[in-house]
Amino acid sequence: MSDSTQTANMMEKGKKVDTPPVAVSFFDPALKETRRNVFIQWARTVLMLCVFILCVLSLYWAVQFRVEANLPSLTIWVVDFDGQLPVDVSQRSNQSIVGPAITNLADRIANSDTHHLGYTIKSPAEFQYSLEVVRQGIYDEHAYAAIIVNPNATTLLRHAVTNGNDSYDPSDAAQFVVISARDQSTYSSYITPALNEFELTLRSEFGPQWITSLAQQESVNLSRTPQAVNPAIGFNTLDLRPFAPAVATPSVTIGLIYLIIIAFFNFPFLMPIHAQFTKGGHDHPPLKIPQWLLWRILSNFAAYFFLSLFYSFVSLAFQIPFSNSPAPDTVSADSPNAYGRGSFVVFWMLNWVGMSALGFPCENMAMILGFPWSSLFLIFWVITNVSTGFYALDLAPGFFAWGYAWPLHRIVEALRTILFGAHSRIGLDFGILFAWIGVSIALFPFASLVMKWRMQRGLRPRIPSSCPSPHRQCPPGWRHARAILVAGVGFFTDSYDIFAINLCSSMLGVVFWENSGSSRPGKVPYSADTAIKVSTSAGTVLGQLLFGWLADRVGRKRMYGIELMIIIVATLGQALAAESRAVSITGQLAFWRVVMGVGIGGDYPLSSVITSEFATTKRRGAMMAAVFAMQGFGQFAAALVALIVTVGFKASLRSATSVSTCTGVCQLAVDKMWRVVIGFGAVPACVALYYRLTIPETPRYTFDVARDILQGDADALAFLEGGSEGHPDAIKRAAVLQSVTVREGLPEASWLDFWSWYSKWKHAKVLLGTAASWFFLDVAFYGLGLNNSIILSAIGWSGGSTVYEYFYRNAVGNLILICAGAIPGYWTTVGLVDILGRKPIQIGGFIILTITFLIIGFAYHALENSDNGLLALYVVSQFFFNFGPNATTFIVPGECFPTRYRSTSHGISAASGKIGAIIAQCVFGPLAHRGASGGLNSQDTPWLNHVMQIFALFMLCGVFTSLLIPETKGKTLEVLAGEEDLVSAASDSSLSTPRDEGRQNKSSESET
Repeated sequence: MSDSTQTANMMEKGKKVDTPPVAVSFFDPALKETRRNVFIQWARTVLMLCVFILCVLSLYWAVQFRVEANLPSLTIWVVDFDGQLPVDVSQRSNQSIVGPAITNLADRIANSDTHHLGYTIKSPAEFQYSLEVVRQGIYDEHAYAAIIVNPNATTLLRHAVTNGNDSYDPSDAAQFVVISARDQSTYSSYITPALNEFELTLRSEFGPQWITSLAQQESVNLSRTPQAVNPAIGFNTLDLRPFAPAVATPSVTIGLIYLIIIAFFNFPFLMPIHAQFTKGGHDHPPLKIPQWLLWRILSNFAAYFFLSLFYSFVSLAFQIPFSNSPAPDTVSADSPNAYGRGSFVVFWMLNWVGMSALGFPCENMAMILGFPWSSLFLIFWVITNVSTGFYALDLAPGFFAWGYAWPLHRIVEALRTILFGAHSRIGLDFGILFAWIGVSIALFPFASLVMKWRMQRGLRPRIPSSCPSPHRQCPPGWRHARAILVAGVGFFTDSYDIFAINLCSSMLGVVFWENSGSSRPGKVPYSADTAIKVSTSAGTVLGQLLFGWLADRVGRKRMYGIELMIIIVATLGQALAAESRAVSITGQLAFWRVVMGVGIGGDYPLSSVITSEFATTKRRGAMMAAVFAMQGFGQFAAALVALIVTVGFKASLRSATSVSTCTGVCQLAVDKMWRVVIGFGAVPACVALYYRLTIPETPRYTFDVARDILQGDADALAFLEGGSEGHPDAIKRAAVLQSVTVREGLPEASWLDFWSWYSKWKHAKVLLGTAASWFFLDVAFYGLGLNNSIILSAIGWSGGSTVYEYFYRNAVGNLILICAGAIPGYWTTVGLVDILGRKPIQIGGFIILTITFLIIGFAYHALENSDNGLLALYVVSQFFFNFGPNATTFIVPGECFPTRYRSTSHGISAASGKIGAIIAQCVFGPLAHRGASGGLNSQDTPWLNHVMQIFALFMLCGVFTSLLIPETKGKTLEVLAGEEDLVSAASDSSLSTPRDEGRQNKSSESET
């Protein structure tokens, strides 16, 4: 029957026939929305892949990044046995010349500035005067090679010349002992060329001197033994375990990549087969989940068993020897198999266990990530294993120490033992591989649950009936955690960038103010230091006001991400700044920090308001506090990065005893250090940028400001489902937008309405309370930083005998202070803010801080001389800053203002705080140095106790201004803004939508 006949029959029976759509051109208006969505998805996917390339491929490049600088880690023993064991005492020379020539050359190379191996001169006594013990040390991998001066080398040389011994062999004078099967790539690339160069250099230096000395002896006949005259001495190479045959190369290098790939693709091939047990149907019930998991684990082991067997057959087919007998450790032997005729079985077992250790993590990640994202894990897994398995970790940066525990590194090491008889750690190798298998199996049920959840989520109805108002009444879940992370990473970056400049200030002094003509050689002048730090606060004020207004004007979504782009550009600009004749480094850094401050300032109102408008009422305070608490982790990360780079440049920094004497290599290292610390701040910002650009508009803005109820409804659903924007029905949306009642429900945002709103005292007092409280807080919060150097001295983490110790102690000391007070305070607020309320925490914090500053101010000198008094009060103040007004001044402005002015009002409040910070840095900083003999550049702060007393007054003022703010705990944003009646009226009179019930039922939200 033809297709047309079937269609006609269906139409006669009244059945609906789907007409295939007619294809249109690319720019057809019907494809407008699809075209836009495709472009957005394409752009974000490409962006994610670009970030992945930068982050993951960098690992492969990085493993070879500092090879030349790390060559000294390839230890080469130099052992002089010359004259130690004479064969004939009567023939023993009075003075050895061969041994000293070799050891002197090795010592000269080791102390040179050129790239060289780690030549280490050893006494024969350390090896019991035995060449066998030296060879055993090389076999046991205590060193990569040994240069041995054979016993009686000088005596035999002179005897050959004197007696005309034509059987003398120059290569018997010394020997190179190597074991190339340990790592053929490292030996062929670095060790063998270096040893050959060592021999040529020795001959070129020793030969002319030796000939000159012989020419002065008339009794010597040079023609009888020419080999004893030139080259006179040489080296015999003893390779304990040569890397052979060449066909074994794939088995210990590139072929192992396929071991990972085969293990990975075990999942997509076998998973559809396993899934038949769980589907169930009319023909069979589903298998119980625990038994299904057990089946999958056992079947995977069985699959790996056979796959590894045939993988091993490939090596056997190409005649790699598996039946050679073992050989003694100190004797050179070609391809001695460690387990004799049983080597193939051990080889197979290693491949089986190795494939399981590589495959089970792949299986877990495939279940968690799904396709196609699990393919990115495959790339990551291959790169990290290849980087740490195929290259000598002794030559890699210290960061790659984790590679010793990576599966492929242990597989390669065990394979070299089995195939070449190299030093055995096979017990440790198998143990680590079994540990990978054990941990992976332990995580197997969790990964399966994630996969099941992802599958169920994909089958979930688009509009969940149990969640009538998703943006306000749904219980907290992954979508809220995502909002916290997206906003929190911004605050992490903000705090990192602000705090990093404090750590880098001393580094900048070493690089740009090192000349002895400055008032403080090696230290930043006070005026320049203040300008660099205050410029951030100045830019922040501009950013808070500008972005706060724009977010209310054009929407939260349109502005979110722009501020992060500004921070990224400004951070990179700072890291690349350099001194010039036209513009000083102070001017450049101040400019970039003003720009960065604009971005940081924009993050305050945007992150606060977006988190507030997406949060549920019951946990809104905790969500906003969690975002703000990321500041603590940002400060911690800045100190940690500073510590890491300090340790990384340890060798260069230890040569200078003070910052004023840090020149040359030390100064170059410090120049790199501060750029790394500052530049790293762009990394978390880049990670968060994509998620900020794709977050949907907050439904409240779309409801209350844009007056687009259906779009807000769709955006709320998009937020729940992880989308970037909702897509409502166009006809219904147009009807709602044209509704007169909707347009008249709430006043439109305008400057006239803004002044009208805040002309009423009940509204103005709230803005006054939030702005003034933040102002008083930041004066003391930033002013407390004046105490940092004193506190570090009190806990013994300041100063140092070298520049390395100075930077190290500064970084560790700041880590201690951050962990002691700041971070606990932040997260105590997260846990209690929705229980105690905002207002009690803020007022209580101000009261405790007032008392603390009074104690510090009036008992300062007594505390300064005590062991831990000042430190204890400092920790208390840091704790109650963050479990107190520092957190609540951020939370309350994001809750208590109407939607149309929420971001603007938050920006005004935050800007007031930053003005207080500028006053603290510009006014109270110089005031603390009043009366110091060295002026502002002095380390003394004789007036600091009075400054603390003034701060106590500011904290007391904060108590009174806090009385003006409302308690926001448990109240909806509409109730707090005083416009719930207007919102309800607008919603009641609009067209029916799936969210009307949630929009009308405001009182039930507080119970969620």
